[in-house]
Parts: sequence; C-alpha cells; structure tokens
Amino acid sequence: MDRFKGFLWLFLFGLIWIFTSCIRDVYDLDKRTDSFWDPKWCAHVVHSEMSIKDIIEQDSFAFIKEDNKNFLTVLYRSTVFSKTAAEVINVPNQALSKHYTFNVPSIFLTGDTTFSSYVTDYIFNMSNNEELDSILIDTLKIRLQVSTNLNHSCRLKIRTANITKDDSIFQFSIAHIYTGSIPVNFDTTFELTGCKIFLDNSGVIKNKFPFNLDVIAYSNGLPVNNPYDVNINFYFENIKFQSVYGYLGQKLFPVKEDTVDINMFENNVIGSFKFYEPKFNFYISNSFGIPISLHFNKLVAHSDKNPPFNVTLSGSGIPNPWYINTPIKAGNTDSTKMHLDNTNCNMIAAFDISPISFIYQLDANTNPNGHLYQNFVLSKSRFKVEAEAEIPLHASASDFVLEDTLDIDIMEAFKQADKMKFVNFLLKIQNDFPLEAKVQVYLVDSNATWPPIDSLLDFSVNTIEAAAPGPPPDLKTVQAVTSFKKLSFPAVRVKNWKDVSRLIIKASLSTYSNGTVPVKIYSDYKVKVDIGIQTQLNIGL
Repeated sequence: MDRFKGFLWLFLFGLIWIFTSCIRDVYDLDKRTDSFWDPKWCAHVVHSEMSIKDIIEQDSFAFIKEDNKNFLTVLYRSTVFSKTAAEVINVPNQALSKHYTFNVPSIFLTGDTTFSSYVTDYIFNMSNNEELDSILIDTLKIRLQVSTNLNHSCRLKIRTANITKDDSIFQFSIAHIYTGSIPVNFDTTFELTGCKIFLDNSGVIKNKFPFNLDVIAYSNGLPVNNPYDVNINFYFENIKFQSVYGYLGQKLFPVKEDTVDINMFENNVIGSFKFYEPKFNFYISNSFGIPISLHFNKLVAHSDKNPPFNVTLSGSGIPNPWYINTPIKAGNTDSTKMHLDNTNCNMIAAFDISPISFIYQLDANTNPNGHLYQNFVLSKSRFKVEAEAEIPLHASASDFVLEDTLDIDIMEAFKQADKMKFVNFLLKIQNDFPLEAKVQVYLVDSNATWPPIDSLLDFSVNTIEAAAPGPPPDLKTVQAVTSFKKLSFPAVRVKNWKDVSRLIIKASLSTYSNGTVPVKIYSDYKVKVDIGIQTQLNIGL
C-alpha cells in the first residue's frame, strides 16, 4: 500500500485491499475449520473501518492539521534551502609578498648588534567589496617564507597588535645562525586557533592591518656587504571563522530548482478537484545579521495530465524582490512568512490542474541596497527557506479518474477453485464521507496484456455512495449512507484467473451529487466495510 500515496487513492484502495485480502483468506479452504460435509455455507469474513487519519497516515509525505471542529487540512512540505554562514560565506586565502632593504653599520665588529624595524600593511583581498571589521578565527594556517642574503647571524620577528588571543598580541620570530652560504631561506607553517583579527577600514584601502618586521643582526666579524635584502611571503590559508563582523558585501547565491510534491494527485489520469481554500506558504528562518532579499525566478504549479499543465503563480502576494527580516543581535533568529491564497494570488487556478508538484527556483541577495548597515554572522548562523502546500479539504470534484497497478500473488488464493460451483461476495459499505466512486478492478497477466483476463465490478454505477453534506459553513455530513453490493463469480470464471499477477485499479471519484456542491472532510468521518461469503462446494461424502 505504500505506493498509493494520495489520500483520495488510499480511500479507494483501502476498500479494494480489504476485498482482495479476504479472497485470499476465504479460498484457502485447507485452513478453514468448518465442517465440509455441508456443501453450501455462508460466512461473515471481514469487518473493517477507516477514518481519514488511517488513510493519510499511510502517506509518508503528507501531514495532517486538524482544527477545533475536526476539519482537516493536508500539508506537503519541502526544505528549499538550508545552509550555515560557514557554507555560504568564505574568507579566501590571503598572500603578501614584500621586499625589504636594510644596512648594517659599515664598522660592524664581532659581538655588535643592529636593529631595523619596518611597518607594513597586510591587506585582505576580498571579492565583493567587503569591509571586515573583525574575524574571530576558528582555525587558520599561517605560512611564512623568508629569504635573505645577510652574511651575519640574525633574528627576524613579526608582530602585530591587530591579531590577539587571550589579550596577548601576535608575534613570531625566526633565529638564523649564519653557516657560510647565502641566500638563507626559511619556510615554516603553523596553525592559529581562537585568535581575533582586527581590520582597519578608515582609509581608502580597506581590510588592512599593520604589522612590524624587526630585523636584529649579530656581527660575526665578516665583511659588511651593504645593502642587504629580505624577501617575505606571508600567507593566511584555510581560514575558518567563528564569527565575522563588518560589511559583508553584495553576494548572490542561487537556490537550486526544487519541488514540493503533491502526492495525492500522482495517480490522476484525467479530471481535477476544485479546492476552494488552497494555500502555498514560504517560511524563512534567518540568523544571518545581513539584509537579504529573495527573487523568484520560477514558481509554477505542474500537472502531467491536466491542461494547461503549468500555471505560473502571480499576484500581489508575491513581492519580487522579497525582503527578509534580519536579527539585530548575534545568536538570535528572525522569521519571515509569505502566505499565498486566492486573495493575493492565482492559487485556485494553480490547483485546478490537480498539480503533482510546485516547482520553484529563487536567488538570495545579500545587502541588496548596498552598504547601509554593518553585518555579522556566526559560523553556525543558518538561513533556511521552507515551502509548504496547504490544502484545506474543502472541495468539489466530478469524475476525477485515478488509475494504478498492484502486483498480486493470486495462484495461492485460488488453488482449490475446482472444489466450488460458485462464490458470491456480499459487500456492505457505510460511508460518512461526501465522496462517491465508481471502481473497476481489471485482472491482467504479468505483461498487463489487454484485453484483461477478467474484471470484478460494474464501472457504470457507484461502488461507493456519498453521504449528503450538511448546511454551510460547516458542510458536515450528519448521516452515513449505506450501499449493498453482490459480486458473483462462477467456478469456470475463477479458474480463468490462474494467470493473473496484476490488478489494474481504476476509479472515478466525485463529491456529493456528482460534484455539483462543495464538501468538507472531517477527521471523524469513517468508512465501514462488511464482507460476507457465500459458496457451494463439490465434495463427495
């Protein structure tokens, strides 16, 4: 039954399942405990009842909402987009190459020391005009490459007050003992965690911080070969942040095309339901401290069966762009909602084609109006978009045709068909629902060869009769309608079923009075089914 995901199809299929299951039990005569000396007997073999909750619970894609009057709404949901700031915001690798020239005293005797210091701006190069004020680092790899032609021993020290950890400034030093050959090369890598980088944006050049390079030379008595050179490659790599503050620029991140699948219509062959209060909702959860707008590139209801097959949603309820609420404090989450219905959108037209899906694609833009506010994100900040089709079960339908195929092992069920002259099934159906249906079950072989081997029901008359709805606005049925059916199968007909391995189930569903009046579905509606069996056997005494 997991293949029949739509609640309408499940309503009908539940009855067929009860019927076909009881055939298997009844025809397995070896398991019966009755006295077979009586060649004619009757039995009540099935009593079952289903509510709408029993039916829809079999659809793993649908959710049920019930109001205080037991009126039901079916919900289909999908997550459109859900990413953390760490997934969409990147602080790229940074690199600085710098050449310095310095001199030592012309008289530089053994044991003498000289000191030179240089201030250089390290500039973070960003791709979207970002102006970062601070970055709290989770992990960061620093690589430092140094080359010098100094023929004396020295110590190089890099320090900056703009990188701190636990109130201590960043500093790193390299000691060199001259051994007689030049150039002298260093290449070292180390990792920083939990530090904070402060950047300056006060001038024309943005995203910079100053650092000092100190060169301390120690004379070893060798000749002075001024001027000396120091070349530095200074890399920040694999930057992972805990938080970023500042202006994070204008960034477009497209949200891939996706769908909300409406499984209740997936077995529709022809015809449609008319829903009177359908809705489509978007729910945004945002903990990015960045102004964001969404732009809809596609929002379409789609049907494979019913023209015009695609309906583009439009109307005053769809702002384009759609500005999303932004939290004002790091760690907080703000929400934004969009509710589309027949007052602000062509929602009824969209549902008139009994769509099997809503297809959407949109773009998200950060800081759509430019640099108006300072931004912030935490690495775990999340931007999430969810879409929801909301279908209150207030509708009408006429000849909404469903069809599907069920595999069945029928040989075991009818292995003793030669022992009977006939078998009659007696059906009693008590229906609270304002839904009526013509049902046909075709018996076919494994290739679904047509014409079928047999058919079980009369498709020209209702198999299930609808209960009458009450007065508006509730439209609730007050009395179940009872239907009686007799299905007769002579033995010669049953014997022809030996090659049956599939059932093709076709149903034409209408609301009360062939869909001429609207109806509502409530949780306390039930379908009660009783099935009896009558047969005559060929058994010698």
